[in-house]
Amino acid sequence: MEFRVLGSLALVDGEREIILTSAHQRRLLAALLLEPGCPVSVGPLVDALWGEDPPASAATTVQSYVSRLRRVLGPGLLQRSPGGYLLAVGPDSTDAGRFERLAARGRSAAASADRIRLLDEALALWRGDAFTDLAHHPPGQAEATRLAELRASCREDRAAALLTLGRFAESVADLRALTVAEPLRERPWRLLMLALHRSGRQAEALAAFRAYDGILAEEGLEPSSAIRAVQATILAEPDPAPPAEPLRTARRPPRPLTPLIGREDERAFVLDLLKKHALVTVTGPAGVGKSRLVAEVAAAEASVRLDGARVVHLAAVADPGKVWYAVAQELGVSGQGPERLADALAARDMILVLDGAEHVLDAVASLVATVLARCPGVTALVTAQERTGVAGECVAPLSPLSADGPDSPAVRLFTERATAVNPAFRADGPGAAGTVAALCRHLDGLPLALEMAAARMGSYTPRDLLDRLDRRFALLHGVRATEPGRHRTLRAAVDWSYRLLAPAERDVFTDLSVFPASFDAPAAAAVCDGDPEHVRDVLARLVERSMVTAELRGGRARFALLETLRGYGRDVLAGRGDLDAAQGRHAAWAAGLAERADAGMRGPGEAAWTARIDDALPDLRAAFAWASAGRHAGLVRRLTAALLAYAYHQLVLEPADWAARALETFGDDAPAALHVLAAIGPLNRGDLPAAEALARTGHDLARPGAPERNMAALLLADAAGYGGSAEAVAGLVTELLTADDPYFQTLGHVTAGIAEVYLGRPDGAREHAARLRALAGRAAAPTLAAWRHYLAGEISAAGDGIAAVHDLDTAVRTARQVGNRLIEGVALVAATACRTRHGLPEAALPAVATAIGHWRRQGDWTHQWPTLRTAAILLSRLGGHRDAIVLTAAVAALGPAPYGQEADDLAAVEARALSALGPDGSAEARAAGAALGPADAALYALNAIDARSRDARPRAGVTDSG
Repeated sequence: MEFRVLGSLALVDGEREIILTSAHQRRLLAALLLEPGCPVSVGPLVDALWGEDPPASAATTVQSYVSRLRRVLGPGLLQRSPGGYLLAVGPDSTDAGRFERLAARGRSAAASADRIRLLDEALALWRGDAFTDLAHHPPGQAEATRLAELRASCREDRAAALLTLGRFAESVADLRALTVAEPLRERPWRLLMLALHRSGRQAEALAAFRAYDGILAEEGLEPSSAIRAVQATILAEPDPAPPAEPLRTARRPPRPLTPLIGREDERAFVLDLLKKHALVTVTGPAGVGKSRLVAEVAAAEASVRLDGARVVHLAAVADPGKVWYAVAQELGVSGQGPERLADALAARDMILVLDGAEHVLDAVASLVATVLARCPGVTALVTAQERTGVAGECVAPLSPLSADGPDSPAVRLFTERATAVNPAFRADGPGAAGTVAALCRHLDGLPLALEMAAARMGSYTPRDLLDRLDRRFALLHGVRATEPGRHRTLRAAVDWSYRLLAPAERDVFTDLSVFPASFDAPAAAAVCDGDPEHVRDVLARLVERSMVTAELRGGRARFALLETLRGYGRDVLAGRGDLDAAQGRHAAWAAGLAERADAGMRGPGEAAWTARIDDALPDLRAAFAWASAGRHAGLVRRLTAALLAYAYHQLVLEPADWAARALETFGDDAPAALHVLAAIGPLNRGDLPAAEALARTGHDLARPGAPERNMAALLLADAAGYGGSAEAVAGLVTELLTADDPYFQTLGHVTAGIAEVYLGRPDGAREHAARLRALAGRAAAPTLAAWRHYLAGEISAAGDGIAAVHDLDTAVRTARQVGNRLIEGVALVAATACRTRHGLPEAALPAVATAIGHWRRQGDWTHQWPTLRTAAILLSRLGGHRDAIVLTAAVAALGPAPYGQEADDLAAVEARALSALGPDGSAEARAAGAALGPADAALYALNAIDARSRDARPRAGVTDSG
């Protein structure tokens, strides 16, 4: 059965035409043919049959019409489906589907004669306007308009193909008919002008322009720059030349052998730019896929340009003076010089692709400027690592593919190419997805690197490559033998870019390679060996040449090298023997930044300086590693002392781990600050004896008043307090209370005041709070204000619950504003305990869950134990007695013993549980809790809170819910 909609609706069964006399049946069938093979629900069918005024029985009547139509069509064609009704036919069962298929083949045909033949077949299918039975139905109107637009484009393409073959008389006749049928469409007028001009009828060509101009004027419109350029070309040739010299190369560029993956948006973007600009330059670093993208774009443009697309590869052109010759040879144009080349292209409608222009950029810019000035129908598409600088140029920067997640473009490309090499390859196997995504990230999402890595999947696994990426240039080679030389290996691609740099640019580029992550211009000036202003100028050039990336972050420019380029630069430095010196300058800069940030975090600008250190952690990690490996004690001490307060308050424990490893390197010669920084790790991970030993050693080695000695005293006091020795705290912070540094004075009073609260001595705590208020003017950091609110809340908690909660919530908010995870956590737990103690346990449930999650994220078990005890007290108040006993038993087995008010509250928990569960039930719960490990205990608490709040599905495991 054949369905004809390009004209009045008709059905043809073999040689028999079936007539549908009912208008409703024709509309029903037409509506189903809008999407043949797809279900159409009853609603759209009702709209198609009756428009905006359906009868009350519309749905039932549709079923009746369907039954009648089914009898006409025969069995199996009109089917009921879950989504409505569908015609079980393919696109080729309709003349519209065949038209679209033939039109696509015709428009993409390489030979003009084939193009005309296929377009003639497509256009012959039309018998009138499409979908006339649905003239009142918006979806039908939209489809009819779309098909009519495609029909008009095919007629234009056919006329253009006639023009290409020199059949000017036929072309002129067809184009005149098109301009009459649709006088506002520009392309027929432009082609008509070219056809008349190429056949020597200049006056008529100009008259056609005037006619079109007049039609537009009546509509209040003006001709586009493209058709004005054709007019200018005609006016420039008072004695028209014979038809243009034929171009030798095929009008369609070679078809890419592999699909373009992950560049769908970029392809559409460049195609759109080509409609608006005469010159588009695609820029980006080596290996980012510029050539592959423009090959796809050229293939698409070839089907819509009269003279197609021509691709000229410039990589092999060493002499800038021969650029024009390489283009002329590729196009088959005879004669000498750029002027003759421009003459040959003057009347052409084409895309000229100049691929790989960075090494002959000035010559390419000159040639493009000449051609575009004299050839209005030519659009230039250039690939280079920087822009050409030609007036009117539009730049399309091409970034690496995103590698964020298993469905990212980079992972899709890698998987596609890896599967082609090894059909058994699976990127979604157990543990493989994360490894593949990490591999793609470390390869910077560069398509060249991804394809080379994928080519190794016959003998390597993704983990093998990921573990060997420090040797990426040795691994990723020898797998693209058919590619141009600069694309055969990863090193060759980067070598090509590096050799194009001026000597000063090479020096700055290699020095920048010691930055492990992004950096700003002052940092670059500090690390590079040269005049700061000169370094900034060169940095800007490296960005223009796609060797350095740039982005605005928080209103400031940040720069970075792709990991691949960074590795190359370090290899160059190492080969020259300059790597150690460059890393030393970087480490000195990092130490200076850390010291400035440490000072800044003690004032009102704390949040900004904390963010600076967060961003600089990769630099500090690299600087610490270099200084430790070289036993540069002075630099290590600077870095360590500057990071003490940051690691302590932000609970960023990584610097403590650096210090622990450095202690092994330095041995007995380790600076005092190393011991103190290393102590922060075990202090927060629950190993209080280890923390105390490290802090004690650092304290004894440091000079009085030094930051590391003050921090060591604070850590010793914390270890004592967390371990249950609150009485010892006052003596341990004595030197802080008289310190010259108001920052450590404040911390000393807070620590001593908290100990007084836990010992049940509120008057002593209030004395410390009063001292804090006196210090406030000299200690302006928001962190210290948060500590003052925290101490005030703890003091009020025993009596004035409202005031206590207010102060503790204020401490939480203030701490969050500056990223102080320590105060945020302890104040959150204290506020939870206060709400529980003062009769608001339900309100405390989400807060205690948040606190448990907070400590889990930090890996902080020292603070997790009291939080879990608080959760137990809360659950007990809400009737979850078994859960409360499980948690108290778990913490008793894992953490230090409670004291003060907390010990009293836990004793009450035990009493309530014994009463509710009995001796055996309590014993069973205690045994279950004692068997839990740290992670299991935290997870158990979260499950118990979920069950008690009835606010979420349990995360895992089994809890006592009643």
